[in-house]
Amino acid sequence: MSEIIDHLKDVSSDRLQEELAKTYFSTTGHAKESHYTQSGQVRTGRGARARRVWFLVVAIVLALCLFTALFLFRKIEVSVKINPVQSSSSAAVAGGAPENVYFSPSGELNRDLIKTIVFYDNADVESAWGNGSVLLSNEIPSKRATLGIEFNKPVKMSENILRFYARGAAGGEEFRIMLKDANNSICYSHINELQSAWQPFVVDASTAAVFIDTKNIVHIGFEINPLEKNVSDRSKIFLKDICFTKRGG
Repeated sequence: MSEIIDHLKDVSSDRLQEELAKTYFSTTGHAKESHYTQSGQVRTGRGARARRVWFLVVAIVLALCLFTALFLFRKIEVSVKINPVQSSSSAAVAGGAPENVYFSPSGELNRDLIKTIVFYDNADVESAWGNGSVLLSNEIPSKRATLGIEFNKPVKMSENILRFYARGAAGGEEFRIMLKDANNSICYSHINELQSAWQPFVVDASTAAVFIDTKNIVHIGFEINPLEKNVSDRSKIFLKDICFTKRGG
């Protein structure tokens, strides 16, 4: 009897193991494979969506950066040609040609051209528009001082070149020109260094036509020490014979 019971136990154990092998291991293996495949698909789908979202975000950010850069570029600084002229005589500028329009003929402001002049930033009380020349002086030499000239109506610097003479009180003074159009877009010239002797200069705004409306310039500024360096002994400049000359004239 005991032998029969033992035999049944062995048979039951073998069948139980077979059933477990068929059901658990086989089913579990398929389940794992199926789960892995579905998980991989899910992960792949999520990864693709994440990449698309990332690319979209990057594209939007780059577009915004480009737009901001273009907008600020109009407002900050664009090069304008300003070149010393190889001449020691004021006849190069004050030649009396009919196409020359002077800012201060006979020592008085040309009211047909100029609406107002103003000394601002750190220009001190010594700054003045005199009969023979203009003095721009710094109250705080390490800061910038500016002479601003507002026109009665927009000037076409696409057709005119600005000419003037300038010198520094000591030599070595740095200055630049600022142009503003009717849309309040602004550009600056390169920074030039003055000598203590008179030098003729010309300003050609044609290179700025892409960034400002050179057909409608409403304001010109002369800036001394634009980088605000510590130049205590270089705080004054003089200007004279400022005029517009027809391009090619």
